[in-house]
Amino acid sequence: MRWARSSICIAALLSGLSCPGRAKMSRWQGGGGVLASGVGMIRTFFPRRWARAALASLLSVQLLAGAAAADSEELRFSVRLGGVTIGELVLAINTGAGVYAAKGVFHTTGLAGLLARVRFTMTARGQGAPPRAVPEHYSEDMDTGRRVSSSSLSFPPGSGRLDPLTAMLSILRNRPASQGCSFAARTFDGQRVMGAQVRPGSGAHETGLTCEGRLERLSGYGPDELAEAKGFDFSVHFVPDGALLRVDRARTETVHGTVTLVRR
Repeated sequence: MRWARSSICIAALLSGLSCPGRAKMSRWQGGGGVLASGVGMIRTFFPRRWARAALASLLSVQLLAGAAAADSEELRFSVRLGGVTIGELVLAINTGAGVYAAKGVFHTTGLAGLLARVRFTMTARGQGAPPRAVPEHYSEDMDTGRRVSSSSLSFPPGSGRLDPLTAMLSILRNRPASQGCSFAARTFDGQRVMGAQVRPGSGAHETGLTCEGRLERLSGYGPDELAEAKGFDFSVHFVPDGALLRVDRARTETVHGTVTLVRR
């Protein structure tokens, strides 16, 4: 059961949502009420507006993949809780012609996958490229094994906010050594705002760089959620890869323990 709770918690954190408390977890896994994202349960066949959004994101990825100037990057992580692998996270992004399209997928694996089949998918597209991106559209789809939900939103020009996937890629993407890891942004998933800040790191390009940051719940969270945790500390470690710094692993605190992402 702890793995099931933690898997759903990880998916929630990835989307910038609250990590659901223990008392609320039964609602995520199949009890009464709705998911914490507030979008509720939907049919297995998604509404037309979500399908259109997903198709648009897919077409963006395909168009970018076929462009001569396109640049593709994939990051694949094992997700561990207390030293036990409970899932896999894959992030992919295509950039070119001043635009980007990205997708992220988390799903449980191994014994955790047998106990709780959790799958969470995010897509994003916009102008520029992380960490200097201006998102235009974001969608997410969560399947806890008993409930399915989806939501999508568009970002108006000048909103100054990032979707959760774009923010995640801004922190975890390969980068020039001169870029370092300083980063600050506010993420918005359609309901809740979370602050993400990464402080200047310690170390050097030749030996690796460790960056520390914090995810802070800012608005859209209930009193019980804020009482349980107002934020979560995290760290990211980069290793040299030629002229670039490449993320090797990342750790974040959750209400269920420390979660580690290990690059594969």
